[in-house]
Amino acid sequence: MISPNNPKSIERFFDSGSDIGDKQETILSETMLVAFIDVLGIKGKIRNEGKAGEQYVLTLMKETSDFIETYLAGKEALSKSTKVIVVSDCIILACKVGLLIEFIHLISSIQYNALCRKEGPVLLRGAVVRDSVCIDIDKHRQIIGKGYLDAFELEKDIAEHPRIIIGETVLKDINAKYIFRGQDTIPSIDFLTVMDSGMLNVKGQIENQTLVKLREEHFKFCGRGDKCLRVSKKYGWMIKYIEEWCSYGGA
Repeated sequence: MISPNNPKSIERFFDSGSDIGDKQETILSETMLVAFIDVLGIKGKIRNEGKAGEQYVLTLMKETSDFIETYLAGKEALSKSTKVIVVSDCIILACKVGLLIEFIHLISSIQYNALCRKEGPVLLRGAVVRDSVCIDIDKHRQIIGKGYLDAFELEKDIAEHPRIIIGETVLKDINAKYIFRGQDTIPSIDFLTVMDSGMLNVKGQIENQTLVKLREEHFKFCGRGDKCLRVSKKYGWMIKYIEEWCSYGGA
């Protein structure tokens, strides 16, 4: 329950075998950068492929977790300031507010890594915000709070396309060159521009390898009913974003 003496805390009570409340743990709320990222296509994979689909998802999410761990290992300040929770087909990240640009680079790297997998591209959708959260990463791997709810709801209700949209609480603090606005004008992370600022030949890899695979996936789902049409549109959106970036933004 919420502590009456400290509204920014969560009181946890554990049954010690007799009276609940013999042991009490307080987890403080903190304003942090929060990203909620959904890996797209997972439900269909499991429903259509059964155990093989489940194994694919387990492998993919472990691969993603390993990538994040490796990335953070090379970024000491970000590593110390970032909490990561991977559950089912979702990735939840929370970071100290003073590391916004580093956090945006982490999110962009996750997007880029998923898109450029040699086994085939994986699309991500999500949101990044700044607000209060309570995180119990060590014992129970839980996160609650307005920051988490806002990021989750933006991904669920607003994002629609395979992009990481930028909440109003962080929008004004992000360099305009890292913001992409599609036809609906909703701001999202221009992850290719972010990656291009720190990597060589992003355009070459995207044009010569990733774009080809995306077009193959897009073609697979064309003209195969309403469910496939929704999937096809997601690939189509990403293809259009990449084509525009290569034409106008890519080095």
